[in-house]
Amino acid sequence: LVPLSDLSKGMLALRQRKPGCPVPVQSSDEMGDLARTFNRMLEDLKEMELARVVQASLVPQEVPAIPGYSLTLDNRSADDLGGDYVDVLPMPEDRFLLIIGDVSGHGVSSALLMAMAKAVAFEFALQKNFSPSELLNRLNSLIFHLMNRRKLMTFFAAILDPASHTLVFSNAGHPYPLLVGSDGDIQELVLIHLPLGLMVKRRDFEERTVDFSPGSGLLLYTDGLIEAIDAQNVMWGYEALTERLPGWVNLTPLEWKERLWKSFREHHPDPSL
Repeated sequence: LVPLSDLSKGMLALRQRKPGCPVPVQSSDEMGDLARTFNRMLEDLKEMELARVVQASLVPQEVPAIPGYSLTLDNRSADDLGGDYVDVLPMPEDRFLLIIGDVSGHGVSSALLMAMAKAVAFEFALQKNFSPSELLNRLNSLIFHLMNRRKLMTFFAAILDPASHTLVFSNAGHPYPLLVGSDGDIQELVLIHLPLGLMVKRRDFEERTVDFSPGSGLLLYTDGLIEAIDAQNVMWGYEALTERLPGWVNLTPLEWKERLWKSFREHHPDPSL
């Protein structure tokens, strides 16, 4: 009965969210195997808890104020450990670095890769003169050599200059952001490139510049939004997103977010999102 008592104590500690209480392995029989399996599960849970802490730190709780602009961020994952990263970082000369990325797969390794990407982005944002393509080149080299193609990351980076109302951007395989004009016209910010970490490219990442007109809005998102499926295995889809945006052009970013999630849940009623 002693092994059963130890397992009961282990389960009680697990319910109390105390993963640091392993079960003693008393024998080499079936009960011993069960104890070893339970202890391996505890180690996995400790890694997941660490990854949750890392992941939570990747999404800013508050966004910096940008003169003449309003914005909001949101990150919701269908799994315990998603692979998304979003950020807004102040830069010298009153500019701002806008970032969104998505690591392939989930789990601890994805969370740590996102943390590395945030550290590199933060370092770059402190520099006076740098471009989004330089940031992508740096990240691509790091991910390629560290992950050896085991992990890839889509990444969109842009520098917003509120004074000139210009956005300089570069993209590594991420879904194209959508720029919605005051008249409801939608423009895709198209740049075609492979995700980060797939190969060290001979050419640099491209850059493009767009202008913001008064009353326009920009939506950055990951593929999890448009690829979510309903009970009939039907994706929500890109068209469902773009057909709604023109009607929201006069709304605030917070209202955009609320209506976006409302429309999304009508297709994908997952209470965890």
